[in-house]
Amino acid sequence: NGARGRRREGGGHGAPFLFSRWFEEEEVSPSGVTGDDGDDFRECYEGSSFPIWGLTKPGGSAKTPRKIELYNHSHVSIPETPALEDRKTAAKVKPPKDPTAPRNVKSPRECISDDVLVFCGGPVWSLAWSPAVRGGEGSDDATSIFYIAVGPHSLGHGLNAVNQVLSGPALIQILAVSCKGDPARITNVSVHSVARHRGAVTWDLAWCPDTARVGVGVLAAALGDGRVCVYSVRECCAGEGGPSHLSPKLSTSELRDRGSIPSCLAWHPQRPHSTLLVGCWDGSVAQLMVTPDRVDLVSFFKADIFALRRVIWCHDPADGEDGGARCEMYATCGNSGTLKLWNEGEPQHLLHSFTLARDHHIMAAELCKDPAGLVILGTDGRFHFLWCSESGFEETSKDLHTKNCPSSIVEKDGYFLLSNFAGDVCLFYGRQALYKSGIGRSIKRITEHIVSSLTLDAESGSLRLDEGISETSLEKRDLNLNPLQQVHAYRSAWMPSSQGSPGTMGYAHAYGAGLLRVQLLDKKKCDRLYTKYC
Repeated sequence: NGARGRRREGGGHGAPFLFSRWFEEEEVSPSGVTGDDGDDFRECYEGSSFPIWGLTKPGGSAKTPRKIELYNHSHVSIPETPALEDRKTAAKVKPPKDPTAPRNVKSPRECISDDVLVFCGGPVWSLAWSPAVRGGEGSDDATSIFYIAVGPHSLGHGLNAVNQVLSGPALIQILAVSCKGDPARITNVSVHSVARHRGAVTWDLAWCPDTARVGVGVLAAALGDGRVCVYSVRECCAGEGGPSHLSPKLSTSELRDRGSIPSCLAWHPQRPHSTLLVGCWDGSVAQLMVTPDRVDLVSFFKADIFALRRVIWCHDPADGEDGGARCEMYATCGNSGTLKLWNEGEPQHLLHSFTLARDHHIMAAELCKDPAGLVILGTDGRFHFLWCSESGFEETSKDLHTKNCPSSIVEKDGYFLLSNFAGDVCLFYGRQALYKSGIGRSIKRITEHIVSSLTLDAESGSLRLDEGISETSLEKRDLNLNPLQQVHAYRSAWMPSSQGSPGTMGYAHAYGAGLLRVQLLDKKKCDRLYTKYC
């Protein structure tokens, strides 16, 4: 109860940014990415990617695979014809009589305005966009700068044991993505700053929902050594020697001292955002009170007997604007296949428990706005929708008819991104699939809405982007064997909106091959594609 009372102080729409003092302090001179002890952390990462088919070269498309160097990026070839239609159907589509009239959009692949790959040096299991967007105002050619944090595994740590204290050099990379125009094009991707640690792996990353007028934001990280660290990321960090090194402003090992390793993070959505919800690999859940001067453990208990993969603050999504979200519950879910709702004011008070996937794991869950509810994905290939009606909580589900284990689902403005371990990422509109009375039939056809696909040619050792994306359907693939780790699409995340590019939506997803893919969408085309569901 004390945690809730302290959180309410200074809360609400007019509350100042809790961590503003960090950005007002004198900036520490950059120290580069070489450790003070003489170890070069960059040597712990691959210097270049696998050879990749589908990348463009200046002046045209490449006909041979090529590699991407560490921290470099390359544009992906965007097909001019619809990618998800067969040639016979595409040939029947007649051009509009008026050449200036917008043509009918048949697939989300046609909505892509730009597509870029970045090589991060190792398998990426965690990524998160900062809510801060700099620039992008005042003129048509203004550049908007977005920031994304990624946590790639280092060499020797491609696979990591969960719920164990891990040790080894690792980096958290803050990348700056520069975009121009509307619909926008990506003009540059660069390393803005780097945080090095010796926890071997970064299990999760989460930005504070609020930001200062200057600066990139406040970033929380769940590390493999059992610590939770909080970083202050300034807007201008890079020096002449390259990206600067970030040291944690705050750090706590209290969870590790209690025998738990953090697995997932969620900042409280209401200002002053002083509470950080932490799920652990042993099923424990904790609330940390974060202030500019210290981190205090407010509550800690065993929420499940198996690992937690997702923790979520539950609130009315309509109240989520400007830090005004009011929370009365939070949710935990993971390897037990059970989603539990807890009282926010009395953290150990279990309100409801839903066993959604017997003998299977819950891999991902997301709070959606329209219709309001929770969407949940399990390893059994079922898509669940949980919502609250006048008679109480209700749940329905449908089988995706796929053997491909889903890995994540994220939502923004009614659009969902669903990724899986076979390397596929699908885009669909919420009203296309979700209704207050249940899940629509179209949920079975979301595999027609693939926007990204990655496959590995075992013989040549090369990666192929979007190969056969027009002919394949997830339901028809024979995937009795687990896909290779290199093609796993672990996480996806939506870019924040930009005033400089109101007609653009963007997102990123990360692969086990160390690739970060950033795709931009023409929002007008997306709206035309899904207008029949609006």
